[in-house]
Amino acid sequence: MKLTFVFAIALLFSCCLASVDNLWPAVKVLSSGDDTYTVSSDLTLDCVSGCEDATVSSFINDGFDRFTQTTFWNESAYTNYLSEDALPLISLYLTDDSLDLDPLTMDQSYNITCTSTDNIIVSAGSPFAALYAFTTLTQLIEYDTSSNKYQLVGAPIIIVDEPRFPWRGLMIDTARHFLPISTIKRQIRALVQNKLNVLHVHLVDAQSFPLVTPSVPELAQGAYNGSNGGNTFTQDEMEDLVRYGFARGVRVIPEIDVPGHSGGWRFGRPDVVTNCSCGESNVNNYSLDPSSDTTIPVMSEVFSDTIDMFNLDDVSSKSYIHCGGDEVATCCWNGSDAVKEWMAEEGISSYNGVTEYFTENINDVLNDHDASGIFWEEAFSNGMPLAEGDIIQVWSDKSVLSQCAKDGSFNCLLSTGWYLDQQIPSLDGTTHYEWKDTYQDFLNNEPFSDGTWTSAMMENVKGGEACMWSEQVNQHDIDARVWPRACATADVLWAQSSGYSTTAKDRLIGHRCRMVRGGIGAGPIAPDAPCEGEDVGTKAWAQSFLEDL
Repeated sequence: MKLTFVFAIALLFSCCLASVDNLWPAVKVLSSGDDTYTVSSDLTLDCVSGCEDATVSSFINDGFDRFTQTTFWNESAYTNYLSEDALPLISLYLTDDSLDLDPLTMDQSYNITCTSTDNIIVSAGSPFAALYAFTTLTQLIEYDTSSNKYQLVGAPIIIVDEPRFPWRGLMIDTARHFLPISTIKRQIRALVQNKLNVLHVHLVDAQSFPLVTPSVPELAQGAYNGSNGGNTFTQDEMEDLVRYGFARGVRVIPEIDVPGHSGGWRFGRPDVVTNCSCGESNVNNYSLDPSSDTTIPVMSEVFSDTIDMFNLDDVSSKSYIHCGGDEVATCCWNGSDAVKEWMAEEGISSYNGVTEYFTENINDVLNDHDASGIFWEEAFSNGMPLAEGDIIQVWSDKSVLSQCAKDGSFNCLLSTGWYLDQQIPSLDGTTHYEWKDTYQDFLNNEPFSDGTWTSAMMENVKGGEACMWSEQVNQHDIDARVWPRACATADVLWAQSSGYSTTAKDRLIGHRCRMVRGGIGAGPIAPDAPCEGEDVGTKAWAQSFLEDL
């Protein structure tokens, strides 16, 4: 009865309720009551312990400032709380002050205790976990239209929370359509609202090469409209993006997909791409040319530059780069006499051996930079020479996830079933009249649903990513295509989702309103009235476009 009443009010008054019944993603342990505490819009932060280091203190204060801007969005709300018993303070206790943003190792746990109007007590395992606590508090503190005040409903409240999986991400594709920096930053802000902590950027592909690498800048001639057309990413822009994500607890991971999907390289460096008729008929067939003396040096410089660009010392001590390795079309190699002659000279008898040759050279660069590689599932399935601890991203055959986990040498990620570009992403072929209802399939996509899983195997699965390929997506529609459907992936990866239900639907309707109010163009999943504060969010969303003009 309580849930029915809450969501009926939410729909009737267009109010995105931020109550204990409406948290997204769900928390691990929640104890709540029936009281309502007034919360001062002048809420302050006292970092009791763990903020002695100036850098940590600045990180936490910046995060708290963003929290207050997001939470106390209504500038006309009542502010004279001096004579009232209103919550004035958040007391923060950090148990570890490490600012090493490594999704696989950082402590992401936090607790929230609010049992009186004296203060809200937050204990967090790291500064990044403190940001997760702020995200939860943003959802707990709601604006009440009748009293024109901010309230914490469901008090007293005790939350003990940590994610089910450490690596929770979204992949975006900047090669099929260029995405401006402001659009990418907006996706980072959306990740924050869903406690996702990895933005995987598929930078280059067959259609374009927008990245300006210092060692091989001519490759950016493969950007749309050329290297001077404005559709490129510079080193300064990428480093700024990495730090923007870091400040919000989001690790930005680059992908350079080789040796297939390499058509974008041919505009600036045609000498490193196999010239073939099958590539001319289908640009996705182009692969790097192993027979050219310049291919490996150029590829190595691109990987080296990209690792340096995205793995900054003040962000993390651990370096990552996604190396692709998927869908390697061999027709270009098969149609090249030069490649065949080179294979004979090198004693390579199969095209799988050619891919292995490229992987070995990538490994040399990874070793030089002490970096871990991330590879699509084909690299594992085809037996590429991967290093222990590398990451395998399963995207096509979900059974590979259990195979990867059983092998025990690698960290495994799931993307199968979370492809945002597909009309039928579900593995059982479920179809929907309205395409946004595919969020239901995402909620039902349990990583351990197939096969027999041991606890040791489960330990090797580190999380997953929703993937938005951009053949039909650009800066104008990416928000509505990704959100709120990717929220479903976030719920599965943070909390063990019980799958789709009407309760989950109602929670997501409310959460979408929070995202809209935060400046994200998340689309509706059901008929409803405008969200409370939608005008505030619309202005912020529009402003992000104006940044590029």
